[in-house]
Amino acid sequence: DSSTSGLATVVASRCTGVLIKNLSLTNGKYGVYFEGVNSSVITSCKIYGNHTTGIYIENFFSSPKVYLSDGNVISNNIISANGSYNIRLIESTNSQIIYNEVKNLSSDSGVYGIYMNACSNTKVRYNNVSSNGFVGIRVSGHTTYIVNSVVYDFLSTGNILEDNVIKSHTRGIQFGLVNDISVIRNIIQNNGYGIWALDTNIIQQ
Repeated sequence: DSSTSGLATVVASRCTGVLIKNLSLTNGKYGVYFEGVNSSVITSCKIYGNHTTGIYIENFFSSPKVYLSDGNVISNNIISANGSYNIRLIESTNSQIIYNEVKNLSSDSGVYGIYMNACSNTKVRYNNVSSNGFVGIRVSGHTTYIVNSVVYDFLSTGNILEDNVIKSHTRGIQFGLVNDISVIRNIIQNNGYGIWALDTNIIQQ
């Protein structure tokens, strides 16, 4: 897609069933850039040294059509030292982030390990999230769009953080404006704050 060319080492726009496997992705603005991508997998990759974000996933709005990012899997990757975000998901649904090593080894106060904004039904499981500077895992947000007189309302709801190791951050986990999140059997240690929450309903801990 011409609008995203030159941004990333791998770009996919409005696609289904993409497989990215066994690659080393470095020195782009993004390591992987998905917009409006469904049922795709990023696995067994080394994603490091990209300038802003390691993996970036968002929806694609182009009136009159909307392409949602749904059902993607990020698994068994080593994602490190990528600018401000190692993994960043915006308004995606039904994603899985599992068995990844997510680290930055940076003291930069703007660095996030896993950042999810207005995402729903995301499962974050069995990850080792360490030394990402400011926040290990951040879940937040509520956004609304109107496209061709149709309202698209995205909430942070129904997400699960389970069996992760989260250590050595200013804030281990940060929540803001989140509905119904489950936080189960995580090891949260050596952080300035273990869990920092604002206007959040944690339903299981």
